[in-house]
Amino acid sequence: MSIRFLLGRAGSGKTHTCLDEIRSRLAADPLRGPRLVFLVPEQASLQMERAILAPPSPGAASRAEVLSFRRLAHRILETVGSAPRRALSDASRAMVLRYLLDRHRPELRYYRRAARTIGLTRELGQTIGELLNEGVTAAEASSAAEGAEASGGTFSAKMHDVALLMRAYLAYLGDRRVDPSQQLELAREALPRCAWLAGAEVWVDGFASMSGQEKRLLIELLRMSSAATLALLCDPGSDLRPEEVRPGGLRDLFAPTRETLRDWQRLLRAAGLAAGPTVILDSSPPPRFKDAPILAELERSLFRGRPSRTSATVDGQARVQVVELPSPRLEVEYAVASVMRWVRQAEPGWRFRDIAIIARNLERYDALLSAALAARSIPFFIDRRRSMAHHPLIEFVRAITQSAADPYRLDVIRRLLKTGLTPLCESDADELENYLIEHGIEGAEAWRAASWGHLSRGESEDDDDRDPYQEERRANVNRTRIALVAWLDPLLASSATGSARTGGGWRTWIQSACRSVGAAERLARRADEDERGGRLEDAEAHRQVWREVEEFLEDAAFAFEEAELDARAFSDLLETGLGTMTLGLAPPMLDQVLVGSIERSRHPDLKGVILLGFNEGVLPARHAESIILSDEDRAALRDRGVDLGPSRKDQSQDERLLAYIALTRASERVLVTYSSSDAQGRELRPSPYLAELTPYLPEGQATRVGDPREERQTWDILTTADLAAALACEIRARPAVETDDAAVRGTWNALYAGLRARGEAEARLLRAFERLSAPPREALKGGVAARLRGQPLQTSVSALESYAACPFQHFARFDLGLRERAEARLTAIDVGRLHHAVLEDFVRSFEADNRGFSGLSAEEVESGLSASAARVAAQLDAALAQTTSRDAYLVRRMQDHLRPALRGQSALLSAGRARPRRAEAAFGRGGAGNMPALVLTTPAGRTVLLRGNIDRVDLAEWADEALGIVVDYKSGGRALKFDAVYYGLSLQLLAYLCALQEHGATLAGRPVQPLAALYVGLRPEYRSVLHPSKAKEDCVSPGAAKARGLIDFGRFEALAPSEAAPRFYQVTVRKDGAPGAQDRNDAVPTQDFRSLLELTKRRIGELADRMIDGGVEVEPRRLGPWSPCRWCAYPSVCGFESGASPTVVLEPLRRTEVLERIREDIRDDAGAE
Repeated sequence: MSIRFLLGRAGSGKTHTCLDEIRSRLAADPLRGPRLVFLVPEQASLQMERAILAPPSPGAASRAEVLSFRRLAHRILETVGSAPRRALSDASRAMVLRYLLDRHRPELRYYRRAARTIGLTRELGQTIGELLNEGVTAAEASSAAEGAEASGGTFSAKMHDVALLMRAYLAYLGDRRVDPSQQLELAREALPRCAWLAGAEVWVDGFASMSGQEKRLLIELLRMSSAATLALLCDPGSDLRPEEVRPGGLRDLFAPTRETLRDWQRLLRAAGLAAGPTVILDSSPPPRFKDAPILAELERSLFRGRPSRTSATVDGQARVQVVELPSPRLEVEYAVASVMRWVRQAEPGWRFRDIAIIARNLERYDALLSAALAARSIPFFIDRRRSMAHHPLIEFVRAITQSAADPYRLDVIRRLLKTGLTPLCESDADELENYLIEHGIEGAEAWRAASWGHLSRGESEDDDDRDPYQEERRANVNRTRIALVAWLDPLLASSATGSARTGGGWRTWIQSACRSVGAAERLARRADEDERGGRLEDAEAHRQVWREVEEFLEDAAFAFEEAELDARAFSDLLETGLGTMTLGLAPPMLDQVLVGSIERSRHPDLKGVILLGFNEGVLPARHAESIILSDEDRAALRDRGVDLGPSRKDQSQDERLLAYIALTRASERVLVTYSSSDAQGRELRPSPYLAELTPYLPEGQATRVGDPREERQTWDILTTADLAAALACEIRARPAVETDDAAVRGTWNALYAGLRARGEAEARLLRAFERLSAPPREALKGGVAARLRGQPLQTSVSALESYAACPFQHFARFDLGLRERAEARLTAIDVGRLHHAVLEDFVRSFEADNRGFSGLSAEEVESGLSASAARVAAQLDAALAQTTSRDAYLVRRMQDHLRPALRGQSALLSAGRARPRRAEAAFGRGGAGNMPALVLTTPAGRTVLLRGNIDRVDLAEWADEALGIVVDYKSGGRALKFDAVYYGLSLQLLAYLCALQEHGATLAGRPVQPLAALYVGLRPEYRSVLHPSKAKEDCVSPGAAKARGLIDFGRFEALAPSEAAPRFYQVTVRKDGAPGAQDRNDAVPTQDFRSLLELTKRRIGELADRMIDGGVEVEPRRLGPWSPCRWCAYPSVCGFESGASPTVVLEPLRRTEVLERIREDIRDDAGAE
């Protein structure tokens, strides 16, 4: 037999030599003769099969075999048929290791606390696989662990755990199972009995390194062969003896492949096999670069320190180009634009299959590339293994198994409904999910109840107040629930929840669950729909996932055929196994751009390569250290005779070889891009390898390309849609014509005219441009406003404030009734309602006492608050139930906040004559004891009826008058902004005072004169101290702050004497008795006080007229930093863009300016009369 080494650098023709020799053998006799075995990495096998059959085709190739090591082992064992042991899959190995970690957790020294984490299971599987791949036995691992005992420390504890788990794992495998890594060993033992490989000719290509098991199987294969060629990427001119460490500690560029070559030579000598003369492929230039000499020079000098550039361009075209772009997104856009340019132009005029986009870290660009290529209708294939974790079938299997362990758990049922594989239709499943989220329903008892009658927020227990829509919704949800329970309950009963069964039993149960919903047929229909829609990868994914899940269940049954597992244990193991499952689709067979990573993808003959992410930390990559065996641990094992893979330091240095491979794949052009910042705007640096490329760049440095929209460039415009979007950005942001660049403006105007001239682009153009100009002032027509809002208009002050802030926001919220999905947890609004309910109960408990709750002791406040909180908690509906620990905490915190606030209010009331008269005083809502609506006439002569709820009404006796105070509770301290009142944005507090002035006799039995409208803060005001020991009792103030708002200065002493008032109110009195510091004083002269109330009524009337006229324009008002858009729930509905869409900017005004404007308005009105 003859064995030869075939050595050469990139592009020298190693793969073509192997292919040509195989084709020549097939041409001589395609059917008879020894087998022709081409051994390549797994991901290259299909590509090499295609290359062998490419024109000029030999016609037949029945004796040619393109195999990876795994496929070779499978073929050997399949042929011999005597292997009694079956290999686990990677997923079932992960499940077994998780099972053993749980069993042996008490015996672990180092990993005991982390034993239940999925990350440890994954890392442990990789480490044990690496040990087995290198041929390390359990005895050798145990010996190394025993040798580490003397050294102590973490290495000793780690090796104890690794050896323990490896022994337990191999013992568990027994005589019937093997690890995936052991399959090669079984194949090596069976190889002598494999007759079809006797006398075979073997070619090996594409490997930079091999595991110990792969090397041993290769040697045995060579023993049986008649001839063998071992091709390897290597510099034939370098010294192939063991290298010495270079200056700076750098390894040689080809160190990994040189080590592989030396290992082959050593193993051949040990096996008594002699290698013939080495074939050196060292033509200059290499065949790949015959049309691009500069690429040949680049290949020769990369990482060798001897650049010899002759010309960076050929025929005016740059062969090597490096471009700096602002972000990864723009890197992708530039790459896609380059693909289209290369394919469309006469020169070079390539096909898509001639181009590859490569990245060291494909995850960084995966989604961006998919979107950009699909948007331009560029055919592409992304060569990666796709996670199956969130495929509907995987989620179904996961959820149904978790249901067996914990029936009707909320998050599990939600996941089950989202799969689309239950017996429910999509709309019913969505409605049921929303209902579950809103009410937090879970547990078998709740699901099997006779009926669900949970009330939505805002609904009353009174049958007369029930919403017909909600009643119909509840009926539909109950029908859906019954249908789901009728399907799920028999499955849960058949699972014998709580009892143990083997892996085979669980497999059968899951298969029956899949059959009960027709999962296979549903996935087949989805695959057919995707195929008809041109989504070929999605279609193949659906088909392949079904096959993978069937195989996974068979593997799980085999792995746990003796183990008895209850539902919870099996669910945990299943979660571990499903998390490891990935999907590998076939590489491209048509005219497609190949997108792949450097180390995974086996690139075909390429003319152009685009290398993305040439950044520091990306290429070279930063290798994370294994949580099982660190570099120091590996060195210690090497000293004890256990040799594993390269250290992290060696891996980092070997990144240069990956860069070399990527930069030498193309035969004509190389484009390299890197980002100056990441997606979050953080600065990024170029790769340190950039210096290797600069001698070959036309200008000797990278080309900087900016954001095309900011710099008004057109290089990213590839389609009509691109042009329409770019024109929209250009026209919206372009400078004024007087200051604009005439040439640039003319270019964009010409593009605009050209697009308008294309009839087929008109609809797209109009959609893209519809928001460039100010939106029309929309209004509801034909009596729609009257039907929506009623006649006469009946509304609340908060609705009017919403309309003043943005008419469309009011339309969406109050007219259309759009709401975010309700959830069964306490939100900030719910906590506010809880505060109000407790305060209402607290005030009412003291209504019979003439002093209200003024002058209460701390003990009285505490007992009253506890009693009120208990009463309110007992009456909470399901929407405010304490469904989580967080919600319970919020209720406790509410009491902590109210305690000092009530003490502060008690002290405040004790200082004056005001006493609480009514809590939650309603007006305009009907009911005994409530005030009538506040009826106002608008400027247009229409009538508006206002309703509302006043948090608290206080009354004070002053001379012979009853003075009214409106109190509005707020979570924190808040002042009344006079300019917000002036613009109609803050009307509620003063409108409530107007209602009390109009109808206060209902509460007091006689007319009530307005005295004040006040905000009372409920959240304590904390003060900082240097150390807790320095804290005093008064570090938490009584109440959040002073009561703030609007006070009639002429009567403010009814609230508190002038000397005490500044303690509780923002009141300043000058020496002459007049109000002082008017821009900070809440007390205003009586005339101004009354004018502000009249202004409030006038603004209400003006807003009501606009509402009745049907205005719904998207026109938010901005006052200083305040904007209604900040907390708006409807940005996706209105389409408003901050900074681009028109906004009404209101002028901030001081209090004195507001009062002066009101006086001017009064004088103008008087003059007009």
